[in-house]
Amino acid sequence: MSNEYEDTSLLLGMIPYSLRKPEQVAQWEKAGASPTYKLLRQPKNLEELTDDCKHGLAIWRENKTLTYVTPPGSDDFPDRSRSSLSRFSLSMLFGSEGTALFICGYSDNAISETAAFFMNLAEQRSDVFYLKGIVEPWSCFFDFCGAGPKCFTLLQRGCVPSLIVKDLALSVEQSRALASQPNCMRMRISCCKFEDEGKAFVDELEKRQSPIGLKLDGELFFDEVNLRRLFKLNVFNHLVLPYLRDDLALQSFSAHAESLVTRISLRSMSVEDFSTLSIKTKYLTLNIKQFFEEAFPTELMISFWRRLSELGHFVELRVAIILFSEDVEKTPIPIAAPLMKEMIRAIMANRNLQILDLSTYNRDLEWRPHMEALFNSLKDHKELRILRLQVDDESQDFGPGMCHLRNLLWQKRDITVKNCEGDIFTDNKLICALYSLNRLYRGSARLVGPPTPDRFSLVTTALLKSTAQSFQRSSLLLADHLEVLHELVQSVQLDHDVPFFQPNRKKKRRRRI
Repeated sequence: MSNEYEDTSLLLGMIPYSLRKPEQVAQWEKAGASPTYKLLRQPKNLEELTDDCKHGLAIWRENKTLTYVTPPGSDDFPDRSRSSLSRFSLSMLFGSEGTALFICGYSDNAISETAAFFMNLAEQRSDVFYLKGIVEPWSCFFDFCGAGPKCFTLLQRGCVPSLIVKDLALSVEQSRALASQPNCMRMRISCCKFEDEGKAFVDELEKRQSPIGLKLDGELFFDEVNLRRLFKLNVFNHLVLPYLRDDLALQSFSAHAESLVTRISLRSMSVEDFSTLSIKTKYLTLNIKQFFEEAFPTELMISFWRRLSELGHFVELRVAIILFSEDVEKTPIPIAAPLMKEMIRAIMANRNLQILDLSTYNRDLEWRPHMEALFNSLKDHKELRILRLQVDDESQDFGPGMCHLRNLLWQKRDITVKNCEGDIFTDNKLICALYSLNRLYRGSARLVGPPTPDRFSLVTTALLKSTAQSFQRSSLLLADHLEVLHELVQSVQLDHDVPFFQPNRKKKRRRRI
């Protein structure tokens, strides 16, 4: 191991093996025990620690913390099971494929101080910064208050546009620092405790001028007042909420977010709750929790879809019913005909709807009896471009030979039908050929407009190459671009000595008999 770790003496000094205490011994999953270093001076930036380091690096600081530095490209990580400093720890990641730091020590306060030290070294821009407290089972949060609010200056410098914090307890000042950074465009806060139950965080968001995407998940430690204030803010381009108490869950629909992801449980909901539901966003994702052992709430869902029909302003709509059950082999729940009828009515009433996602990851709902009726309706929806479903067997659920899907693609050439993973449903034969033809149809239609050199070149290339072997495709292309054909004919250089319609033949002399 020792030959894999370079002693960069100007910046780092190695602690002699004979002088190391047990807590100063770094343990790695693959490499085992490694040398431990001390900083001899202040690093210029974080990259100075990793530029010449191909493998992991362990740094001991005077506050009795040990920091494992894993450079980009390394696949070795600390082995907590063999370390004597594993009770308190914190992990940081600078970029999705960047430098990772794992800090352990005797106290949250010392670890937080070390974390702030390394965070302030970040200068190079990365796509995301990830900060996670690693806590023991009996502890809910890592107390990060000791790092102070200045540790988040990396956000102010614009080093990271996206921030993820998880399992941390944050002070009032840190809450303000997080919410007030204009360069941070996306933020995820997971299972974090705010010292003032979110008041300072919401106060700063109220003053914010630039839009932000915020995701709150896990156990949420905002009080009711601050949550209701959060829903009224006009600063979110994207807002993701966890499961909330019923009255708060209903109010979350009215959040002033361009795009909203929210979750509800139907156990204590009523038909009246949905009949007057206020939904501001045009881009709605709703996850509905339902227990398999309980009766399916058909009347509630009819009321919900009826309300969506009345609102009629959605551009993207994703509705998933998530069934909770201990039975792994549970049978998909059939959808009642009245519910399917109301769903179709709501889809058609939202005339600007472009994306419709009705998929569930576990194939919890039975779509087969209604697939033909659904597809027959969607062919008349002018704006719908993407439909997502999750079916048990596409060769059967889409009709014999996938005939319902074929008919939809034949009559609505601008739609794509996918599963929950985003893969296109296809049979690799007729359906695949239809998608290919529809792509040509859409591409040809987009080129229609005033004649331009680019348009002439593109259509000519398509005629000579991609559609040359298909009369159907060539005809489709020429039907949209007759003037291009006219230009092609006009540009042909003919032989002036030969009439246009007269074949070039030599006259034969009449032979006398």
